[in-house]
Amino acid sequence: MAKPQDINDSFELEGFWWLPEAPERRVAGVLKYSQGDGPVLTLTGTFDPTKEAFGSDMEDRPVIHGTTKDDKNVSLFKALHMSSKGGFFREAVQEVYRGHTLAIGWHFESEDEEIFSKSYMIFEDIEEWLGHRFFDFGPVEDSKDWRLKIDRSVSRPLGRIESAEFTVGSGFYTDKSSTSFTVSAHCYIKIAPDEPKSLRWHAATGSKIKALASLCAGRHLPARRIMLDGPEIRYSEDHSRNVEVSIYASMLHQESKKVRKNDRPMVQVSDFPEPADDLLQRWFDGYEEFSSAQYLFLTALADNAMFINGRFSFAIQALEVFHRLSYPTTIIAPSDHASLQNALMAAIPEGTPTAMRDKLKGLLAFSNEPSLRQRLKALLKEVRTRLGEVPAGFDKAFVERLVDTRNYYTHFSSRLEDKVLKGADMHYAIRRIVMLLIVLQFLRIGLDPAAVRSAIDRHREFKKLWEEEGNPS
Repeated sequence: MAKPQDINDSFELEGFWWLPEAPERRVAGVLKYSQGDGPVLTLTGTFDPTKEAFGSDMEDRPVIHGTTKDDKNVSLFKALHMSSKGGFFREAVQEVYRGHTLAIGWHFESEDEEIFSKSYMIFEDIEEWLGHRFFDFGPVEDSKDWRLKIDRSVSRPLGRIESAEFTVGSGFYTDKSSTSFTVSAHCYIKIAPDEPKSLRWHAATGSKIKALASLCAGRHLPARRIMLDGPEIRYSEDHSRNVEVSIYASMLHQESKKVRKNDRPMVQVSDFPEPADDLLQRWFDGYEEFSSAQYLFLTALADNAMFINGRFSFAIQALEVFHRLSYPTTIIAPSDHASLQNALMAAIPEGTPTAMRDKLKGLLAFSNEPSLRQRLKALLKEVRTRLGEVPAGFDKAFVERLVDTRNYYTHFSSRLEDKVLKGADMHYAIRRIVMLLIVLQFLRIGLDPAAVRSAIDRHREFKKLWEEEGNPS
């Protein structure tokens, strides 16, 4: 079977298109999809016949249906009207819509129809996260032949949460001609809810699993393919199949590179407890609350044109947000702080300019929250409690430099200019923060401390940063 298109591929679909509420009014058109532009539909005509001669209808459409010339059913969601030309009896009207999401295989009324019993998520380097190697290629002993061995034995439960089960599986596609034979293999995560769910639910659930894998890998892992099993179609009394639906959209952050080419994920699925139900449930339960820290974390890891001081700011902010969400503590009791705040405000001399009074009021409003220095010390204490040690580089002087660097790039105070991290020092400071945040997040969702420590040892860079002070040689 030929390999289907990935989210990053580009393709065109020719056919006829209509609105769900007016299926009798069908308009010829071409839908072009690319990762950069997403799905773009160009119609030769308009959905509103009253405007055919006088101009465009200029309306956005929640859903557009289509059937391609090779009989594929297509749904285009959130189609924004981009442009039009023609009309006024001069030439055919041409309308252009840009959609948010493209679904091939089914005519949807909305993204919330609960009709999908399974979905399959494939993302970059999923095989590394799962610890699976498909191919073994080498010479046959005492022969001039070479043998390609393909391991197809990937099928095992990953775990379940309250409303769904996750399974690891694999698929194969072949392409052959008279001179070549190509085999493509991939792993996937199958998501099977207890009851059929909507496209929106499956997309959100797959995104959360992918975020967990990204945390394990220490970098953002872009989606490569999203497929769903839809309603069952019965062809005869003995034959039926589920509709297969493929999803395409212009995704954020579709490019991601390893810091080092041969780096393995810091944590693999084999490090998870068996079964991984509790770990997965804790990840899903805390996902929405901790997503802000996760987004900052992945932004700091993005391999793009961002300046290094920008990556540092995102990394240290991710650590600060993680502490704020994990340990919502105050320096003194809130009631005591309110009394102190009122007393200090009352002590401001009469005649103080309003601008200064407002600034002091703003400073006092947040004065009961721990400082970055206090947050860092608390997080390192937590690591010592759980693992029996802290990373070698996180001494008092290093913590002070982290604080000074964050404050300098927040306020650009000349007083701190000589104290900030620069160049290689800043780069490895970012990597130490990333390592610490990964460790903390896995401890939070219940990964065994021994498994966390073992994962550090397997990662060449993080092992050095954990055991050695200063920058690695």
